[in-house]
Amino acid sequence: MTLRVDARFGVLVLLAALGSLCLASAQSQIRVVFFSNATTTTERTKIIVTDVEFRGENPLPDSIRAQLVSDIQQSNLSVTLTEADSGWLGEVEGPIRDAIQRLGYFRCLLTTTPYLVLAESHERHYVVSVEIEPGPQYRLGELQVSGATVFPAVQLRDQFLLRHGELFDVSKIRQGLESIGKLYGSKGYIDATPEPDTTIDEKNGIINLLIKVDEEKQYRVRMVETYGLDPETERLLKSRLEPGQVFYSVSFRNFFEEHKAALPTNASLHDAIQVHHDVRSAKVDLIVDFRPCPET
Repeated sequence: MTLRVDARFGVLVLLAALGSLCLASAQSQIRVVFFSNATTTTERTKIIVTDVEFRGENPLPDSIRAQLVSDIQQSNLSVTLTEADSGWLGEVEGPIRDAIQRLGYFRCLLTTTPYLVLAESHERHYVVSVEIEPGPQYRLGELQVSGATVFPAVQLRDQFLLRHGELFDVSKIRQGLESIGKLYGSKGYIDATPEPDTTIDEKNGIINLLIKVDEEKQYRVRMVETYGLDPETERLLKSRLEPGQVFYSVSFRNFFEEHKAALPTNASLHDAIQVHHDVRSAKVDLIVDFRPCPET
């Protein structure tokens, strides 16, 4: 019997499993900075996980469990005085859940319990108990694409490193969605969104995946402002971003990798680049500011 997945196990579950999908190379990032004369310091308590104990049977091989324990023990965890004492547990559960879902256990349930073993003024030590209910193991059935006109459906399917009959690896689905976003961004479709929809064949342990693509508009360059670049680098950048031409987001960001030597030392691309897009006109305004921050 083939079961149509409802809201609990359809798109919402897949999106929750994938986490916050960030198409960084395709979607515009608008940075808003607030300035204040006041300075505040938030005191944090360091969290140290001394051990992770996996209880009961679980599908994770010994080598993966050992690596997870090592990674968690080296994590930089902390909480503020106003946060829940176990507010850091989500950062421990994330990599464990990812490891299970890579093995096709799409509906796994995870229970983690922290045990305080040592408390000091600015530091707490815990042992974390982990119980896993993996649920059924699934494999990929059909993978189809709808709504695509800019790229052939077969090209979009090829962005997923997952084939029919292979374990339904959520991390590979996530990577495929990100690849589609980058592909559309390379043609100026910076708002294009691939939305996953699933149906589950419980009897055969199969998940069929439909990627619905909302292509949105193709964006063009309206204005470019640059600060802190040497004249030659500024000239080269603006020659690639003439007003009216299609905004190729991938090549725009690649430009800074290609000309890294000409950028100020320790420059942060995240802080220096702002992309503001006007949905109504389908135009983008670009602000590139590599000037050093003033000292406070």
